[in-house]
Amino acid sequence: MTRYTYAQLEGIWESNGGNKLFAPIAAAIAMAESGGNSQATNVNSDGSTDRGLWQINSSHGSLSTYDVNANAKAAVQISNNGTNFNPWVTYKSGAYLQFLKGNVPASAGAPTASPATADSAFGGLTWPGDIVGFFSDAKTFVDAGLWLVNPASWLRIGSFVIGILLILIAVYIFTRVSSDKPIISMPSTVPVPIPV
Repeated sequence: MTRYTYAQLEGIWESNGGNKLFAPIAAAIAMAESGGNSQATNVNSDGSTDRGLWQINSSHGSLSTYDVNANAKAAVQISNNGTNFNPWVTYKSGAYLQFLKGNVPASAGAPTASPATADSAFGGLTWPGDIVGFFSDAKTFVDAGLWLVNPASWLRIGSFVIGILLILIAVYIFTRVSSDKPIISMPSTVPVPIPV
């Protein structure tokens, strides 16, 4: 039994004709399906058997094998080179997402990223992974800024602050009621103006 890492699975996918763009998703599916175990076997309730890294079902005939390279080629073929991972239950259920690395879009349909892969001049950021991740973080920052300039947001903030102040005043009053000191001290004598 050989157990492969996520990075090794990406390499196996690519070396067997798989599109490099979809290698992260393919590797995450293999991790979810087999845990990277090349000898993984699952007998289904219908009597069919899933074999290998990508758990290729025996209904696919000779494509269902424990041979690492043949199993990867079968995954490439069945997924139409990464454009349709729907035959894998772990893809449809989203179970593969816990293994996914590299900020690759992971939609329920076919992934939609661009195939450019060279390092850029911006600190080694690569497309699509790091660049897409950067812009999704920037969108979060912009959304927060837009929330702050919205007048309704300031009403919420003001209401929250007033609510906190009222709670603090109530706590102060309750602590003073239990003591002998008056809540508000008034002068003991009030001067009365005398008309001249």
